[in-house]
Amino acid sequence: MDTKFAALSVVLAALVGTASAAEKGMVGFLDSTAATCMAREYDDAHMKAHPKQKVTGIAFTYAPVAAEDAAEGAITGALVVTLKGSKTRLYGSAYCKSGKGSDVECIIDEDGGSFRLVETSKGGVLENKNRIMVMPNLDDYDAALAARVNVDPKDDQEAFLFTSYKSDLCKID
Repeated sequence: MDTKFAALSVVLAALVGTASAAEKGMVGFLDSTAATCMAREYDDAHMKAHPKQKVTGIAFTYAPVAAEDAAEGAITGALVVTLKGSKTRLYGSAYCKSGKGSDVECIIDEDGGSFRLVETSKGGVLENKNRIMVMPNLDDYDAALAARVNVDPKDDQEAFLFTSYKSDLCKID
């Protein structure tokens, strides 16, 4: 077999494999054509064992809005966070694309930091890469921006293991 033909065959096979994953609507390990939510709400015992942790609940949720999401190989999801001492939900809008392997790389609007979603045998993990900025859902955008909170991995957790796919945090207000 001609080596140029063999090399071209390998390249074409790789492109076909990539196209079929995109056609299926996969963004990393997430199916962009299906709604999903991954969540974790921490109990008192966990919070006592991790006194620096401010996050009492965290969820990543996504609902397909447009067919273009899958075609572009990206999704826009919501990050929902609750903090110690407050029942107020804080939100971040996350633009996510496929990363290395089956990882999902996300950036948060308004220069709100970034995170990675990783699939493990124990469930999904959100890795806080540098910081996560979230804010309340207020009618007054400037007031919401002024009330924003940064979850810094140095002050909180570097990673959050999602243990549930059904949680009240999955319901966006």
